[in-house]
Amino acid sequence: MGESITISGLTMEFDVPVRMSDGITLATDVYRANKGGPVPALLLRTPYDKRDVESQVYAHPAWYVARGFAVVSQDVRGRWRSEGDFVPFAHEARD
Repeated sequence: MGESITISGLTMEFDVPVRMSDGITLATDVYRANKGGPVPALLLRTPYDKRDVESQVYAHPAWYVARGFAVVSQDVRGRWRSEGDFVPFAHEARD
């Protein structure tokens, strides 16, 4: 696992390895509140760098966390920090 940072009630875990059924590992960032308890999670998958999702079409993950969600932001296979070959839409359903 990569770096973990806690700031003002927000925990950010970067480059968490998530292994797919075929053995490929996808790089994943997790943003969540420090408070315990289950919350709904939003999954943001992108071929354009998971660490820059707020400049794409989403607000910064901290905005969603402040509204009661956890955020999981993931580079699709073959892009940025994720393993595998990038073939648009070929693995989306299975991943």
